[in-house]
Amino acid sequence: MLEHLLEQAETIVMPIIGHRVWVVDSTNDLHSHFWNVRWPVRKMMTSTCRIGFGACQLTAADGNRRNEVQHHCGIYAFKTEDLLHAYLRDMDETSHCFPANMYTDSHDLVLGTVYLWGKVVECRDGYRAECAYPQGIYQSVWSAVKTTRLEKIAKLYGISCAWQEFVEPGYSF
Repeated sequence: MLEHLLEQAETIVMPIIGHRVWVVDSTNDLHSHFWNVRWPVRKMMTSTCRIGFGACQLTAADGNRRNEVQHHCGIYAFKTEDLLHAYLRDMDETSHCFPANMYTDSHDLVLGTVYLWGKVVECRDGYRAECAYPQGIYQSVWSAVKTTRLEKIAKLYGISCAWQEFVEPGYSF
C-alpha cells in the first residue's frame, strides 16, 4: 500500500536544482535578468503573478489550472548549464542586450545554480517554480564581475561561489 501512495505522490522532499542568470546591482544584490525584481537576501524568493490577477497558480503546459487565465508565472531556471549558455548566446546574438533590465549591460551578469521547490512545473528546457533560493554563483565568459565581488555576493547571500574556466567555443568578447 505504501508503494502505491508513493507512486501517486506529487510532493518531492528535495529541491530541484536549476541553472539561471542574475543581474548584479551596485550593492551586490541579485535581480532577475528579465523582470526588475530583487532577489531577497537570505530569504526565499516566491513567485508572484506579474500580470495583475493576484496570486495565480502555476499552470502546466497541458492546460491543467485552477484559475481562468492561463499564466506562465513562476521562477524560471534551465535544466542544464548548456541550455543556460545556449539561451545567453541566443540573447546576445539576436538582441545584443537582455530584456527588461536595460539599466545594465551583460557585464553585470552572474550565473549560478538555484534551489527550486513548492509547486514546480517541468517545461521543455527547464522549470517554473513557486519558491527558489540561489545555491551558488560562478564567474563565466558572460560576466565581467571580478572574483572579489563574486565572493562578496556569495557571502551576502550565504551561498558558494566559484571561478569557471569555461570559454564558449568560437565565442569571444
